[in-house]
Amino acid sequence: MSKSVGNVADPFEAIEEFGIDAIRFYLCRVGGRFRDDTDWSRTQLDKHKREIQSQLGNLLLRITSPKITAQANLASPSTLSSIYSQLRENQPDSPLLALLDATMSMPRQMSSSMERLELGDALDAIMEVLRVTNKTITDIEPWKATTLAADVAACQGASLESLRVVGICLQPFMPGVAGRLLDALGIKSEARTWAAVEEKAISEQWTHPIPKSEVEEAVRLF
Repeated sequence: MSKSVGNVADPFEAIEEFGIDAIRFYLCRVGGRFRDDTDWSRTQLDKHKREIQSQLGNLLLRITSPKITAQANLASPSTLSSIYSQLRENQPDSPLLALLDATMSMPRQMSSSMERLELGDALDAIMEVLRVTNKTITDIEPWKATTLAADVAACQGASLESLRVVGICLQPFMPGVAGRLLDALGIKSEARTWAAVEEKAISEQWTHPIPKSEVEEAVRLF
């Protein structure tokens, strides 16, 4: 880049076009690795913004659709803890079990990366949980009329829990998006701290009955 040539990146123009949270996400994702340098690329910025929009924004819209919520609300009350135990004993290959494991372990992985100042690796851990969540929804197909209400409720409950954990962990990187996500999930400000996603706290959370979804229809994060 050269100021005399004029081929410089205008940060204010980029923020206006893509939004400050998308810029933060992109810079931390590709530049938050102290082993390598990185180049500024509007093409890559657009690619990464589309990725987080798809993996996170569309996920929230999918799992809180009125059709899925109505079917989930027909199920008897249950807890993620009991669902986890049953799956581990009877269905060790269940995608739902993989999602719960990924949700539980992600904050620890992220913390390790942050301690090593590897911000890109920390975001990779968050994105992996989002990928697993989306895959779980696709595998279980909670929108189908033939899917049992109990399975729909378990899928929605586990997905919303993964979004809760992701939202708390995403706050340092995308505070605006994370705030809107946690608002949509009804997470109180005092429950948005790191302590809320430590393994002991998550385990405690899972012992409570899965709450009925109260997410407003069509909450858009981007």
